[in-house]
Amino acid sequence: MLLGIKFIDEGVVDGLNKVVRSIIPERTKMLDKAATDTLVKMTQEAPEATGRLRANIKIDRLGSFLTDRIIYPDVEYGFYQETRHRMTQRRPPIEKIQEWAQTVGAGDTKSVAFLIARKIQNAGYPSNPFVLRTYRWVQVQMVKHAQNFLNIVAAQYMAGRETKTFKV
Repeated sequence: MLLGIKFIDEGVVDGLNKVVRSIIPERTKMLDKAATDTLVKMTQEAPEATGRLRANIKIDRLGSFLTDRIIYPDVEYGFYQETRHRMTQRRPPIEKIQEWAQTVGAGDTKSVAFLIARKIQNAGYPSNPFVLRTYRWVQVQMVKHAQNFLNIVAAQYMAGRETKTFKV
């Protein structure tokens, strides 16, 4: 039989238990706040013609404990708005251009839409990296959100630690 001495600081144990219990809801609140702020910023940065791109920026919660948030434009042309480089390309659908032209008041005839589509086909259009601009903004925001979260964790630990005394 081995003889041993066990030191238990119930204040530390209680403080750590309190941290574990509080960390999941606080983490979720932090992630949800960061995701919502990012969605708002990306919506502000997104180009606006018909408003469809801005209206279709989404948040997905993923991961085994829903620890991941993915914010993205959920329209087929969002990627092209972000990355498009000037190059000759296929002519865009004239019906979509006509719909857009009617929405923004550029005319509603098929000939106007055809001319716009041909211009896009021949010249392309420049990218508008709204996701990249949002990403750069998020990098600064992450520090702010993480610091608040760590302050809450430290406060929970100290609140639990102060309730117990050291025992041998």
